Amino acid sequence: MKKAFLFFLLTSCALGPIYKTQYVFEEPHTSEERSCVVQCKIAQKQCSQSCEQSYRQCNSEAQRDYRMAQLEHKKNPELTSTPFLSNFTKSCTQDCECDSFYADCYSICGLEVQKEKVCVNNCK
Repeated sequence: MKKAFLFFLLTSCALGPIYKTQYVFEEPHTSEERSCVVQCKIAQKQCSQSCEQSYRQCNSEAQRDYRMAQLEHKKNPELTSTPFLSNFTKSCTQDCECDSFYADCYSICGLEVQKEKVCVNNCK
């Protein structure tokens, strides 16, 4: 129990602030601008769907590899370290920057995009 608490304390203190970019979009005024923005939204949705599919596939493969590592560890505990699922899933990400992609697309439409980095976790 002491080790778990110490690990939690060290990892929670070691993490710095986490920031997220928030966007403010100029309203489109012309039909061309609105049409362009619609295309950006379609592309953003495709990006998000592709990202989610890749994330699910990565997690599925990570869980498969984790189960195989568990079996290998049970067979040869002295030759292999104890597997942890987090070691297998840490490369799986849901951050495909689809919002940034949308903001860039929006700018290409000739509309203004304001970006602001906002602290969302471990802020001081």
